[in-house]
Amino acid sequence: MLRRTMTKALGIALFAWLALAGCSDLDKAIEDKANEVMGKKPAETAPVAPAPEPAPAPVPVEPAPAEPTPEPEVVPPAAPAKPVEPAKPIAEKPKVPDLAKPAEPKPSTTKPLEIAKKPVVPAPVKPPRAVEPKPAPKPVEVAKPVEPEPKKATKVTVPSMKHLKVSVPARVQELLNADTRMQPWLNSTLATIEKCYEGVLASDPSAAGTIKFVLEMHENARPDADITALPPQLSGVVACGTGKLMRAGRMPLFTGKEGEKHTVSVKFTP
Repeated sequence: MLRRTMTKALGIALFAWLALAGCSDLDKAIEDKANEVMGKKPAETAPVAPAPEPAPAPVPVEPAPAEPTPEPEVVPPAAPAKPVEPAKPIAEKPKVPDLAKPAEPKPSTTKPLEIAKKPVVPAPVKPPRAVEPKPAPKPVEVAKPVEPEPKKATKVTVPSMKHLKVSVPARVQELLNADTRMQPWLNSTLATIEKCYEGVLASDPSAAGTIKFVLEMHENARPDADITALPPQLSGVVACGTGKLMRAGRMPLFTGKEGEKHTVSVKFTP
């Protein structure tokens, strides 16, 4: 900025000097011309020094480009100060023994070994015992269901009811006497059949007849019963008795000779 101001002032001063020099020569020329017209001689004057040559016109100086105003520097925020770690204690250096001085020998504290007077006898080594092989495990026997043993032979009575009577062969009676568990079962079974017959009499008071069935014995199972004679008016007794006896307790394991057959008859009277 200062350079630009000085250049401008220098140009103004140079222009003013040229203007003043030009005006002085012009007045003198006018005065000489007037004296020549009037017949007057120009006054002798001292020789006038030639006018100095005009100075060359100043070369226009281009103004220097304005320097850009520097932008203010953005100062980044200062980083947070790190916590000052406490000074670590300075470990003492181990003392280095002076190698120049010979180490003083220390008195030995070990005692000399005493030689045993008696020779040491090693203990006798027992031979290892032979490992006996373990016996093989015995197979586990599956326990069979134990049926209660039949009581000693006694008399088993086939009960007679109010409206029915059962006739059994002598061989069946022997088998019944050998198994007293059949007594409570016979009492319950015949009482059920009596009630079924009373139900038939309620609808048909004249219903009567005899039902016969074959009893086939087994050695290790309960006997089978196949009906061989059934009057039509007594079919209701069989239907009623079969359903009730199936819901009741099972017959004991009443056994006999395998395949032995006996005919049993049941007579119904009103």
